[in-house]
Amino acid sequence: MIELKNAAVATSEVCSAARPAEHSGYYHGVTRRAIRAGKVSVSAASAATADALTKCLLADHGKTNVALLESFDARLLAYEFHP
Repeated sequence: MIELKNAAVATSEVCSAARPAEHSGYYHGVTRRAIRAGKVSVSAASAATADALTKCLLADHGKTNVALLESFDARLLAYEFHP
């Protein structure tokens, strides 16, 4: 159980069966390489921030960016990466 007070949680999963048909997948914003695996959950002050941070962590292919999370006062709740 996760207790939230004035916060939000977001989860992103690359290979979700529930992904809408119009969703074209995840890509690294700089290199444009496809992100093919991973699932991450983040807690932050807003849903938009939490969601954006999930994408950043997925783009790092399993490397937890502690400084990035700290700069947004966010918490990594769960992470799975199986290449």
